[in-house]
Amino acid sequence: MIRSSARIEFAVSGRLGVGVIGCGKVSQNVHLPALAKSSRCRLVAVCDTSSEVASAVGRRYAVTGVYEKVDDLLADENVEAVLVAVGDPDHVQVALKALRAGRHVLVEKPLGMSVSECLPLCDAIQETGLKLQVGVMKRHDAGFEFARDSIRDQIGPILSFSAWYRASVDELVDESSLFLPVVRDPGWRRPGYKLDREHYRLTAHGAHLFDGIRWLLGVPSVVHAMHAGRDGNDSWHGLLRLESGAIGHFELTVYIASEWSEGLDVFGPFGSVHVRAQNPFFLLPARTRVFRSSDGQTIEPSFPAGDPYLRQLDAFARAIVDNKPVEADVRDGIAVLELIDAVERSARPSGAS
Repeated sequence: MIRSSARIEFAVSGRLGVGVIGCGKVSQNVHLPALAKSSRCRLVAVCDTSSEVASAVGRRYAVTGVYEKVDDLLADENVEAVLVAVGDPDHVQVALKALRAGRHVLVEKPLGMSVSECLPLCDAIQETGLKLQVGVMKRHDAGFEFARDSIRDQIGPILSFSAWYRASVDELVDESSLFLPVVRDPGWRRPGYKLDREHYRLTAHGAHLFDGIRWLLGVPSVVHAMHAGRDGNDSWHGLLRLESGAIGHFELTVYIASEWSEGLDVFGPFGSVHVRAQNPFFLLPARTRVFRSSDGQTIEPSFPAGDPYLRQLDAFARAIVDNKPVEADVRDGIAVLELIDAVERSARPSGAS
């Protein structure tokens, strides 16, 4: 269980002391700035296998807890929870270490590389009573939240849907205009696990798409999928039947020679819901439109700008202090990996192992 000293510190400060494990591009662009803005969390330590990266990030955020080893960060009494943003193959190992050291965990998606390796996390959570939240930040996007409520309350039982996630070949975005320069180790090399291009892309990008389908629409019970690869790009298309009986189409394409695009169209007997997500680099809520056939009204709400990574952090802290369920728990993370595995097996050419 989490140590009493950590509980006392949290109660006194009113803000959850968070250590970030893994200070690569994603942490530097979105997680660390979100922590700097949070009124519920405070950055108390950083850890990276590169001493140069860890030191530079520590200086940037005036953090004195700077570590190269995970065990050293977990020994820091100021760390009450960790944000795990290491490479995908290390998510489970680091999350297990943190739980066993008495720390709550927010872990980047995907939860792991396979269902089987994630199962020990279920036991660790049960044994410690700690929280583990998977970092699927679209669940904390105000536009997606409005869409979920509308699908449930406005349009009746789902008949048909279409969901897509298309990553741009070059994002068509100048990152230098949005973020501070990313600090990299001079010896940085592309991680080996990304060399299995198809599996990496399906898992890393598909985690967003398939978690969104499960969260917004329901649990798929039947999957039929196909894959096409050309000139270093990959595309998966498929049909899903939900447990409710609804059917729909999904597309995951990495990459497209066009603007980045993510969206959802859902149709029921009493209306429809249409979601167009913003490029995640813009940190803006999705645009959502709801049509009601009962009165012929179309609703297009406006939401204030709200960083979904910041809202994700604050939701994580609230779940801990209020002892409430997290949004996207270990079972959700495992279910997404099961769905990704079903897509991969369905799309495999006949006779391939």
